[in-house]
Amino acid sequence: MADQSVQGLDGVLAALNALEPAIRTKILNGAMRAGANVISAEAVARALSLRSPDPYRTPGLVKKMIAVRKRKRIPADCVTGYAVGVLGGAALAEKSTRKTRKKGVVNNQVDLRERPAYWRFLEFGTQNMPAHPFLRPAFDSKGQAALDAIVKQLQDRLPIALQAALTGNTG
Repeated sequence: MADQSVQGLDGVLAALNALEPAIRTKILNGAMRAGANVISAEAVARALSLRSPDPYRTPGLVKKMIAVRKRKRIPADCVTGYAVGVLGGAALAEKSTRKTRKKGVVNNQVDLRERPAYWRFLEFGTQNMPAHPFLRPAFDSKGQAALDAIVKQLQDRLPIALQAALTGNTG
């Protein structure tokens, strides 16, 4: 894991703690998304450089499905969390329902032309194929830039939120 450090955020943290929880969460969500977008852009660029021998498993589909998502489950000591990943790539099979059968999914098999569930084989490799990672190197190379984007977003939005809190205008 890449080592990133942030210095001089004591004032920012104090200002965040002075805000109402809803406003603090909104500001932190925006800042975290800004940082995740930096890593996502790098992951897309790296996915485009991938080559696959299978015509259905093109890097273009993986690239289109890379997204930033707000995490539903976060640790108790965290306010918010975001993840960069591949949409629709969590499972190789899904429950066969009327809706999935209409979309072309038959016998619990996913049509890989629509959902890049194979991304993990590209990222981690298999016994027959070497790994061609694109997500982890994106984090490793842009981790500090993502932190810088988070800090910049906090520095830009906190004074506005504090001024609004002082004047009583929370809209």
